[in-house]
Amino acid sequence: MDSTWPRPFSVEASYTHTPEDEALSSEVGSIRSHRGQEMLLDLVDEHSARPIETIVDIGCGRGRWSVALARRFAARVLAVDLTAERVRATAQAVEEAGLDGRVGVCRGSIHHMPVATASVDLVWCRDMLNHVSPLEPAIRECRRVLRPGGAMMVFQTFAGELLEPLEAARLYSAGLIEPDNMSVDYTERAFAAAGLRIACKDVLRSEWREHEIEAGETERILEDLLTVARLERHRQGLVDRYGAARYELLRAGAIWRPYQMLGKLLPVAYLLEAPATDP
Repeated sequence: MDSTWPRPFSVEASYTHTPEDEALSSEVGSIRSHRGQEMLLDLVDEHSARPIETIVDIGCGRGRWSVALARRFAARVLAVDLTAERVRATAQAVEEAGLDGRVGVCRGSIHHMPVATASVDLVWCRDMLNHVSPLEPAIRECRRVLRPGGAMMVFQTFAGELLEPLEAARLYSAGLIEPDNMSVDYTERAFAAAGLRIACKDVLRSEWREHEIEAGETERILEDLLTVARLERHRQGLVDRYGAARYELLRAGAIWRPYQMLGKLLPVAYLLEAPATDP
């Protein structure tokens, strides 16, 4: 047993409810999480030092945020992703939103963006740096394309203090995650080495997941939990039919949100700033 955790009660006392127990339970039950994922747009709006007219959405996924950025800031957006399937999905999302004239889509890498130097007001980088290696040159490339005084929004999930070493090793291997990039200190050193200053840091922890549940959006987290449970209960047969790598990849994706809720993963949002003048 870990002696660092307090054990102030006897077994009998632990099953005896007191007014303090009721007060604690009531206070925790009254806590509400008012911010969802859209707060990232507010973060940019509130802390950017210059108008946002040109944006690169690096690691654009299926285009949700490329569309949201174009609408929020009435800006021109270049959506870039390494995966051809996601580039096609983003192009379709942009077309369906009627934003073909303002949102371009292309395949590319964070290490070599098809963008001119000092031509962008905002680099949007959401939940993709876990996979990037080496990290520091990638951040330097983002710094290269930013205009003086430009901003970079980074949303990143790090290892939480409750993530056990064996859990981390299994998750990182299955999810193709760079272990160093799961460290807050390592990542923030990469920001500094690239010449980007942290203008705002928001440690979100489980806030978004709580917000979803409080809003009645429980389907996704319940599906994740069911997936993890079913994978565990039927592990051998599923591994035999589909292979261990595919099994572990599905499990890593399904356990990501529950781990955020349990404090094993730590979501953090940053607004980084480039110097107002080049050195």
